[in-house]
Amino acid sequence: MAVTSRPEGTLKDKCMGWAKARPDIWLMKVMGNSIQTGGIPDILACYKGKFYAIELKRPDGQGVLATRQEAQLRRIIRAGGIGVVVDSLEQFKEIFND
Repeated sequence: MAVTSRPEGTLKDKCMGWAKARPDIWLMKVMGNSIQTGGIPDILACYKGKFYAIELKRPDGQGVLATRQEAQLRRIIRAGGIGVVVDSLEQFKEIFND
């Protein structure tokens, strides 16, 4: 595997590519900016009537969940959604296994 300067971005691209090939998964990639509420997870998805909020972290273990990100995931879980942190394509695929 090639070394990249944006390991989280590469993971996001792989996850989005895999999920877009599945007609049973709706998803969107969140593009953070100064207007958006902080800490929104990287990918929002709907699968079999359930809402998923997925925060991606670097596969090399160097990514750290920020306080704002953790708070948003907790709010999503309290609201009945599924909030997870993943650091590999395999973990991402596992979310959508039956």
